[in-house]
Parts: sequence; structure tokens; C-alpha cells
Amino acid sequence: MLQTIKNNKKLVSLYILAGIFFFVYSFLAFSAFDKPVKLNSPDEVANYFFAKRFAETGQISFFEPQNLLAGDVIHPRAMESINGKVVPTSFLGMILLYGFLAKIFGVWIILFLTPLLAAIGVLFFYGLIKKIFDEPIAYFSSLLLFFLPPLWYFSAKSMYHNVGFLVFLIISLYLLSNRCKNYFLKFLGSGIFLGLALSFRISEFLWVLSGYFILFLYYKKEIKIKYFIFFILGCFLALAPTFYYNNVLYGSYFSTGYTAGTEIASIEAGNDFSLIEYVTSIFGFHPRLSLSNFFNYVFKLFWFFTVPALVGFFFLFKKKFNNQLARRQKAYFSIYTLTSLWLIIFYGSYSIQDNISYSEITIGNSYVRYWLSIYIFALPLMVLFFKKIFSTKVGKIIALFLSTIYILFSINIVMFCGEESILNVKKNILQYKEFSKEILQKTEVNSVIISKYEDKILFPERKVINFKYQNYEIFDNIAKIIDSTPVYYYNKLIGPKDIEYIKDRKIKEYGLKLESVGSGLYKVIKK
Repeated sequence: MLQTIKNNKKLVSLYILAGIFFFVYSFLAFSAFDKPVKLNSPDEVANYFFAKRFAETGQISFFEPQNLLAGDVIHPRAMESINGKVVPTSFLGMILLYGFLAKIFGVWIILFLTPLLAAIGVLFFYGLIKKIFDEPIAYFSSLLLFFLPPLWYFSAKSMYHNVGFLVFLIISLYLLSNRCKNYFLKFLGSGIFLGLALSFRISEFLWVLSGYFILFLYYKKEIKIKYFIFFILGCFLALAPTFYYNNVLYGSYFSTGYTAGTEIASIEAGNDFSLIEYVTSIFGFHPRLSLSNFFNYVFKLFWFFTVPALVGFFFLFKKKFNNQLARRQKAYFSIYTLTSLWLIIFYGSYSIQDNISYSEITIGNSYVRYWLSIYIFALPLMVLFFKKIFSTKVGKIIALFLSTIYILFSINIVMFCGEESILNVKKNILQYKEFSKEILQKTEVNSVIISKYEDKILFPERKVINFKYQNYEIFDNIAKIIDSTPVYYYNKLIGPKDIEYIKDRKIKEYGLKLESVGSGLYKVIKK
């Protein structure tokens, strides 16, 4: 036993670190775990709610009868109501898998599954990079991956899809790279994990399948038709539950939750929505904006590892140009370069400002999670740069210094830096619990609360209507239910002038008025 550990010291150390970082990544999960569970974003709230509901009832929707009168406006963000049936507006893979596991192990496990996947994912990343390069590069890349800010941050914010998607993708690639004599299990297993990855984020299928196509081209002589069939079979087996529930919820096997709001008319007309059209057109094509976003969220925000990684990229490019790379390294270089360009152009072409401070470049912005694969697979390039300067004693000192800088900056940007740091998110969650408790005490169990951003705080204990886009037309719908249902307007941060504008100039048009209840809460009543 001791001899086995001694012979595999690096792997054992990674297992130990995986156990430690599972708890590190679970920091927010422990903070949110105390009832009532509150999370920091509407997407997380919706994913948690429906995963929990699937575990408890086997359903991924619920019926809100008031919406038949209120024109389907009663629902929080990240959800949509279709003729009274409230459904998630997200991809279903996470909800189905986490809900299934919660059915077996208990609802408590839901918040801890992404941190667990992240820790396991590093181990498979080690195995994959070891096959592509060598053990030292794989080992140091994996050590750095534990501290990688985007992985750490979005593992902690555990109800986002992105980490699970990347982990399953890494496992799929690892299985393909593994020298397994049972080709049936190898290709079937790889296909299953690719299917799981796509079920988490089906919108990524174009660049993912392009990457696999390039990989298969490099190894076309070794891949028999029957192996490819096993791979496709595994992929569809894993995707089958998602296709089934897509049809149940959205009226088409190839519809997605993210298009639910735009699909209502199509569903009612009996038309299928084109997933390819959605994927290829949603963000447009704006190269200048893409370059700007890429600079801000790759080089400016994470300069401490992207700059050395860029140098490593040119080292690898030079070797490829001089035909000094092994086939597996050529495949890595080609796939990484082409898929990264796709992601930069695709997501970078859209102006996303979903962080707290619109003008700031922060780790919480969606670009960071959308480009997670770019960051992760840049780490071997960073290590290549370190390896290049290892040759001298001074070089080793420099590499150690740069690694220390990387770790310190990672800890700072994830835990302490800005309003979206993990510690501030924890602070927000604790405040949400207090806000929720206060409002629940002042409102009836069957009441409906209109709010701009507080829907994530009040749901599911209260029915909510999102007022983010100042859609005053909703008050016409509210007037239809106000006789039978208590309705409130809540905005703790609104100023006196704003509330007077709403009271005196807007909702008056619908025969309604606001009556203060205190603490930013107003009851909506008839004039």
C-alpha cells in the first residue's frame, strides 16, 4: 500500500487536493443551505427550484391558475408561463440529473453537486493532459486548475450549468484518449458523457461537435464505423431525457428553455423552433466588440495567467510550424485554436452587462462562464512557458514566483475583489434571508409581489411578478385578479420621486393605487 502511494505521489496529492477543494468550492453551498435556501441569481434560483421539484414530484413545471386571468405574468425571472404552466427558461440537463440524484440521496445534495463535479473534473483533466503532453505538464496544469478563478467562482455558484458542462466534456475526451481495449465501452462511455455535457448546455453543440470532428479527422484511420456508431448511440442515450422533456414542456424535441419566451407563439401554432437558427443568430456578428470583450475578460481581468499562456501558445505554434509536434498535440492545438475563435466571436459579439456594476469588468459577468473552456485549456500553455524557463536555476525561481502570483491573485479575485466576490455573495445571501423573513411576515401566504430584482429573494415562498423592464402593462392584468388575491409592490431601494411617479402617473391609469406597508413594501389596491 505504502509503496503504491510512493509510486503515485503526484496522483495521490491530486486526490487529496480534490477533497480539500470540494469543501473550498462548497463555501457558498454551506452558506445557502440553511432554510430557506436563497441564491444570488435568478438562474440559480430557477435551476435549484426545478431540480428540487423534480426530485420531490417528478415534474419540471407547475400550474399557476392565476395566470389564466393575469396573462401569464406571475413568475420570476428565468421562468416562463405558458397558459398557466410555469416552466424553466434554461437547459434541462442539470435539472434532470441533479433532481434524479437528489431523489436518491436527498435534496440536500443539490447545492454540492457542482463543487463535487469540479473537484472530480480536475482529476480527469490531469489524465487527459497527461495523454496529450506528459506527466509534469499535466500535474502542474492540474494544480493550477484547482485555483483557476473562473472554475473556482462558478463552482461555488453551484447552480450554473457551465462547470458541469465542461467537466462532462473533459471526461468524454479523457475516455477517448484512454487506451482501453474494450472499444465498445470506450466510445459508448465517451458519447454518454458528451451527451450529458450537451444536455447541460445544448447551445454549445456547434463548436463542440466541430472540435470532435477535427479530432476524428486526426485519428480517422484508427476509428472504425462501428466505434463511431457506439459513440453516437451513447450521446443520444444521454440526451434522450432532455429531448423528451423539451417536447413535454416546449412542444418540440429540439426546443430549449432559453427560447421559451420567444417560442410561445410557435408552440401555439404547432411549429417547431429551429435550434440551429437560435444558436447561430442570437448574438449576431460583431468582430470589433468581440475583440474588445476578449481583451477585457481574458487579458485585462486574468492577465496573471493569460499572458504567460499566450507566450506558451506561441511556443506551441512554433513547434507546429516546424512540424515538431506529436499528432495528439497537433490535434490539441488545432481544436483549441478554432473552438476558442468560435467562442470569442459568438459570445463576444453580444454586449452582456449582467454584473452589479455595469461599467466594471468583473468575474461575475457571463463572458467568464461562457469562455470557461478557453481559460481551462490555456493552463497547459502556461505550464509550457514555465517549463521553457525551468532550464536554469534563475528560471526555476522566476517560475515559482509567477506561480505564487497566480495563486495569490486567484484567491484575491475570487474571494475578496469587488461586489461580486464570493465573500460579498455570501453577505448578500444572508441579507436575502433577512429581507425574505421581513416581507413574509407582512404579506399573506397567497399574495403576489411585484418586484424588479427581489423576485429571487421572495420566490418560492411567495408568488412573484418581475418588474425589471418597467412593463407597466402588467397592472392591467393585476386589476383582473386584485379582488381575489392580495397584490404588493416591493422595491427596497426605490426613491421617493420614483415611487411618486409610479403612484401618481402610471398605475393610476389602471384604476389602482399604492398603499405603504413599510420597508419599501406597498399594497396595490383599487382607487
